[in-house]
Amino acid sequence: MATTMIKGHKIRLNPTPEQEDYLRRACGTRRFVYNWGLAEWNKQYKEYKEGKREKKPNANELKKHFQAIREKEFRWTFDVTKCVIEGAFDDLADPFSRFFKGQNVTPLSRRRTRAGNHFTSPMINFRLGTTGLLSLS
Repeated sequence: MATTMIKGHKIRLNPTPEQEDYLRRACGTRRFVYNWGLAEWNKQYKEYKEGKREKKPNANELKKHFQAIREKEFRWTFDVTKCVIEGAFDDLADPFSRFFKGQNVTPLSRRRTRAGNHFTSPMINFRLGTTGLLSLS
């Protein structure tokens, strides 16, 4: 007899307007940080190819650079959990590592679409739907 293991749960929530506002800001912050990191990565990689940098860019260095300028230039990013920031750089590291291995093309920027309205916390993935309902998985 085969046993079935549950790997995750999907839960649909109905957040209050204040909670929905926070979650939308978290999704937007994640998208902004990802796109900032992508632009910075592309800039640094171009400099590396031109011989102006010794090393290829990596997610940890970009995260440190962002943290260094965050308070001065992007103070509003402190309004959401730090997991949003860290998750954006983790999301960026994976496609670039596959790009450098020749497994995929250069990562693209994230847009404000249904697929782009999500962020990750250490144990939970949040996806905000078009109706304002939240899915946790």
